[in-house]
Amino acid sequence: MRWPTSEQRNTGGRLALEIVTLTSSALFAGAALYISLVAHPARCALASALKNTLEAKKSDIKAALFEWNDSYQRAAPLQIFYAVVAGVGGLCNTFVLGKGEAWAWGGGLMLANVPFTLLCMVPVNNELKARARAAADMNKTALMAHRTAGMEEPVVEEGEEEVGKGEPELQRTTTCFRSWSLTGGSFTQDLLEVWGNLHMVRTWLGLSGFLVLVSQLVATAHSRKRNGLM
Repeated sequence: MRWPTSEQRNTGGRLALEIVTLTSSALFAGAALYISLVAHPARCALASALKNTLEAKKSDIKAALFEWNDSYQRAAPLQIFYAVVAGVGGLCNTFVLGKGEAWAWGGGLMLANVPFTLLCMVPVNNELKARARAAADMNKTALMAHRTAGMEEPVVEEGEEEVGKGEPELQRTTTCFRSWSLTGGSFTQDLLEVWGNLHMVRTWLGLSGFLVLVSQLVATAHSRKRNGLM
């Protein structure tokens, strides 16, 4: 058995970095696309099915809000990890290993999700999370009150105003997103729609970065094949 030469090890390490970078970008883009096209439209439909009527179901609004909150808590760490790994990997391929500039462009698009999220999405995230906590607290309070009163089935219908409206300072924070249809009293349904539109930007950034990295990897593979390295 012969140990791989230094050149073979270097080639293997570079190929591994390319695969890790591409895989991370694919996982980010795939997850973001699923959220934008499947998961979030479903919860928005639940929240806004009767949005324009006076008989809107408060339980539907709360269910959509709770589902968003739970999904966000699980998905956010993974999305950040994939974006950072893909971004750093793409930049390393260009500026450390001296490969094509397309790696840096793809990595830059992936990393752009981080400042975009911090600057544009965090205010909406914080308000939605605050409303979810307020709704959960109201549910617990109502449940305890009904148990104390000896009722079997609690009916939580109070507090729609608290779920539908945020604190004044939070409303002022989110009014900069009026171009994404945040209107009137800033209801929870509107905030969910705003979040979905903002997340679509993340989806496009992820898909664009992934496609750039794929094109570069394909070009690199063809080059290696021509040179007899594969």
